Amino acid sequence: MAQLCFCRNQFLELYPNAYNAACKHGWLDEICSHMNRLIDFYIVEEYIIYVYEDEINHCAYVGLTNNKKRRDYEHLMNKADSLYKYCRKYDIPVPEMKVLIENLSATEAQKEEKRMWYKYRDEGWTMINSEKSLGYLGTSAKYLKKVK
Repeated sequence: MAQLCFCRNQFLELYPNAYNAACKHGWLDEICSHMNRLIDFYIVEEYIIYVYEDEINHCAYVGLTNNKKRRDYEHLMNKADSLYKYCRKYDIPVPEMKVLIENLSATEAQKEEKRMWYKYRDEGWTMINSEKSLGYLGTSAKYLKKVK
């Protein structure tokens, strides 16, 4: 499970039982050696709005993140991710991420993600991610709250 994760925070969030077992038995450093330790405790307040477009089926996934590389990796590797599931269901590769808007605060990003999601939907795209997921800042919100 650790080999699927990009950083220790992701490992802890996705697989808490495995993470705790690794800590208890002293395996954490070994099984997490491939991870980027520099982003384990990152605090980034600049967000982007991005889209993945399946132009053939006219379907789109609009999201927000403060770490493009990590989020792209999650879409490619996380079997619970809606974009990952969609691409496997239709046996297509995950499209390339396109950045729509950059350098946003958390609040701006939440508003812009919703605006872009509705824009795509209103232009006739079938949305891969659900409306209820919009505006979620994810794990980074925990760190932002601690700092402020």
